[in-house]
Amino acid sequence: MLGSFIILQIQTAIFNRTGNENTRTPMILSIDEAHEYLNDSFDSVFSKGRSYVVSAVIATQTLGLFAGGENSKLVSNIKANSRNLIAYPGLSSIDIKFLNEKFGERSETTIDRSISQEVQDDPSKLQDIKSAIGLGGEGGGSGPRETVKDVTKLVSRFTKDQLLFGVNVRTKNKCK
Repeated sequence: MLGSFIILQIQTAIFNRTGNENTRTPMILSIDEAHEYLNDSFDSVFSKGRSYVVSAVIATQTLGLFAGGENSKLVSNIKANSRNLIAYPGLSSIDIKFLNEKFGERSETTIDRSISQEVQDDPSKLQDIKSAIGLGGEGGGSGPRETVKDVTKLVSRFTKDQLLFGVNVRTKNKCK
């Protein structure tokens, strides 16, 4: 109760500061266990804080602990206005889903190589085929016996396992 009262007083003080963005002294607000003190009326600090030169560092176990849960106006505003996120292992499934989307994806390229069935059946024929097509030998050939292609796909920057158990996790397929 006392913490909520102090937060309300800080919020009032933030919006009563004189000057503009260029003349106000920067202020950093740090709140641990933020879900215990913040309510929906505090969301204006997140949305208007930049014009008052205020930044906030908030810590909570999971976003579901805020009043109204994951779908509250405050949580939506926190998600929209967060610049830097630090996540420790042991997140809730909803937080993992949010962070997977927030952290985004990266492209991963692999090289697929395939060789004709003729060479797979009898590897000793490889040299004959190479010389027949003009690779490492004399003469020409009827065409290549090997296919090489680049395959690019998008993958999450962090897997669900990494968000749940930590980025150094070595096991696979723990989370579905």
